[in-house]
Parts: sequence; C-alpha cells; structure tokens
Amino acid sequence: MKPTIALIYVPYDSGKAGERCGRAPLRAAAAGIAGRLRQLGDVREHIIMHAGGYTTEGATAFDLARQLSRAVAQARDEGAFPLILAGDCVASVGALSGMGGTRPGVVWLDAHADYNTADSSETGFLGGMPVAILTGDTYRAAAATVP
Repeated sequence: MKPTIALIYVPYDSGKAGERCGRAPLRAAAAGIAGRLRQLGDVREHIIMHAGGYTTEGATAFDLARQLSRAVAQARDEGAFPLILAGDCVASVGALSGMGGTRPGVVWLDAHADYNTADSSETGFLGGMPVAILTGDTYRAAAATVP
C-alpha cells in the first residue's frame, strides 16, 4: 500500500508572502514536485496563506503557525505523511505543534543560529528565534496560541 503525502506549502519569509525564501515553496510546486511525489503515493496539496494581508512579522508568522499546526494534525489524523515546504524557519513552530506528543525530538540543521530570544537579539528578527520559541524561552504567549 502506497502512503498518502500531505504536501503543505507555506510560501512566506519574514511575514511576507512570496518574497525572498518565501518564493521557494511555490517554485517547487511549479517545477512539479507533487507529480514526482506521486510516484511514491497519493499526494494532497495544501497552501497555507495569511488571510489578513501583512500586519506584522510576528502576527503573520503565528497565524501561519496556527494554520500549519492544524494542517499537520489533520494529515497525521488521516494517516498521511506531512511534508512541509516553507520559506521561513518559524514554520517549525506550527509543524512541531501539529505533530502532537509530549516529548518530540528535533534535529535542527540550519545555516545560522536560531536560538535567539527577544531579549538576546539585537535586530528582533523572528526568523532567528524558532528554536527558542519551541523550547518556551521566548514569545510564550504567542506560542501558546498555536494548537
């Protein structure tokens, strides 16, 4: 029996749709990633978008995380493998939250440090804080809104 793959696109970078690294997920879609994955199993595609337009990086990022968490949880509940293509490391908050469990494991491979906090960051760049968000060391109130 072939697996079902839930291919979830989050085409954002720094709270902005389709800019910089946020272009990559939809470029992968246009290049035919779903068709290639269909060789492995059934593929369902889903695009996560922020409905309210740009507000702030944080508001947009946590809205996307909430949506992504629900999409990953739904895929998991339906027995599908969630494969997420995102342009921003903050998507990890929604991805991990959607997987459920009380003691998840994470292997973090990235080109830069992502364990800054709101207090330790000189720039306030949210994309440099996802590991600190995941561990509860920063943005606790906003992270608590992610199911």
